[in-house]
Amino acid sequence: MNNESKGNSNHKVMVSEEGRIIQDVFSKLGKITCQSFVANHLPLLKLHLDIQTVLQKGEIEYTKAKEINRIKNDDERQKVLNKAIAEGLSLSEIRIIVENILQQQLESKL
Repeated sequence: MNNESKGNSNHKVMVSEEGRIIQDVFSKLGKITCQSFVANHLPLLKLHLDIQTVLQKGEIEYTKAKEINRIKNDDERQKVLNKAIAEGLSLSEIRIIVENILQQQLESKL
């Protein structure tokens, strides 16, 4: 479906009836496209569970959650997550913190 919407489809491959129904639902909703949903929302299912939990509770925005998720160390990630929620950090503030942590981890490996 995604390739077809971009004009990259092989005409020998037919989009399934289910695919057409899904596209129809998204077009009727009008707020989000199927491609946008796949690109921006499905990856949220791959977030660490601690982040998924606060995201589901509405305690943090998904853009911030995706950024914090870059931290693989559970303790570090939890500290940043708690700080972001408690202090209402902006996305740019979170990015700086995450970059600093990732940089420190990289340097410690060298």
